[in-house]
Amino acid sequence: MLKLVAWFVLSLIFCFTIILAVPNASLVTVNYYVGSVEISLAVLLVIMLAIGMLFGIIFNIMWVWHLRRQRQAWQQRYQQTYQELQLLLTRLNQDSVSQ
Repeated sequence: MLKLVAWFVLSLIFCFTIILAVPNASLVTVNYYVGSVEISLAVLLVIMLAIGMLFGIIFNIMWVWHLRRQRQAWQQRYQQTYQELQLLLTRLNQDSVSQ
């Protein structure tokens, strides 16, 4: 279901980009530090959309990676706590049996 929603959202973004690109076919000048270039506004919109999606994917991957490391740390802490609890329970049972 999540993949279906993702494909739907990507399709909407693609359609929105096409809708914006068709009437914006005029040339624009893009100035940067070294020089400038004239490209179609539609191409510029597609390039900026791609750069934005790339940044989004990179930050999402970094976030998921952080969450996985955090989950592993919590799992290790849980296992240590569980082992300590089991040890305490066995000692408690041994003490109650010996008395």
